[in-house]
Amino acid sequence: MLNSRKISKKIKQLREEHNLTQSEFADLLGVNYKTAQGYERGENIPDINKLPMLADLFNVPLEAIIGDNEPGIEIVRSFINDDFDNYKFVREIKPAEVVNVAPILKPNQVDVLIETVKTPLTTEEINVIAPFVKTDRVDKMAENIYNENNLESIRFIAPFISDELIDKCAKAEFERSGFESLRHLAPFISKSVIDECAKKADFDSLRHMTPFISKSVIDECAKMEFEKSGLDKIRHMAPHISREVLNELAKKVDFDSLRHIFPFISKEVIDECAKVEFEKSGLDRIRHLAPHISRDVLNELAKKSVEKDGLNSIRHIMPFIDKI
Repeated sequence: MLNSRKISKKIKQLREEHNLTQSEFADLLGVNYKTAQGYERGENIPDINKLPMLADLFNVPLEAIIGDNEPGIEIVRSFINDDFDNYKFVREIKPAEVVNVAPILKPNQVDVLIETVKTPLTTEEINVIAPFVKTDRVDKMAENIYNENNLESIRFIAPFISDELIDKCAKAEFERSGFESLRHLAPFISKSVIDECAKKADFDSLRHMTPFISKSVIDECAKMEFEKSGLDKIRHMAPHISREVLNELAKKVDFDSLRHIFPFISKEVIDECAKVEFEKSGLDRIRHLAPHISRDVLNELAKKSVEKDGLNSIRHIMPFIDKI
């Protein structure tokens, strides 16, 4: 693309040669002070409307501002002179010229160039010009790139693609390559499409996409996976599953398996499960979770254990109970 730093230095040089302040320069050009300052800092480049004004203001040719031998400078001149229709029959438009001058042209003009160029633009060239192209044109190019490659291949131009096309490609990619293949474009895919695909995906694949899946769908998928495969298959997703659902599932599993999810279930449920397990199997079966069971419940169960099995039965939980 055009060298913004080189252009900014030239503009600053010309302004100083004409003894203009930045404020005077901005007023003469019809822009605000911040925009004029941006021209000299290389933060932005004067567009096709301002370039002829700059050339007239400083009484220099266009090349003096943009630079000699810049690819596409004659294209810019033809648009300024409203003569592009004739120019395109005389000269073949090259992709490098399109890429170079796209930032200073109007979207319609860039669109015309893309239509005119005979050699198809490469993916890399499309990535560069996408910010300066109309959305419907970006969509056409993006869909072609996707059809020839995969969803990851359009990630660099995703901000400039319509939501409708992003969702369309995401659905197709899910069917073709699975849920994990959506992660490259997840921030741009609608939540409704991500949720729709998540419900059909293998539960284990959801872990890379949790920030983009709705909480209710994660809960729904967790319940379904629990019914199929048990708690062990969902424990790696425990931080993303609601406490209400984890509490519900915790009551249905073997007490020993709670050790994998205890930081994510409520104290009340841990206590409730501890009481149930104690009645079934005694104090020894719950001792490994003693640090997470309330002192009141442990005191209660310890007294029952001493009455039934003697003082020795509570030796493993002594640090967590009051003196008996």
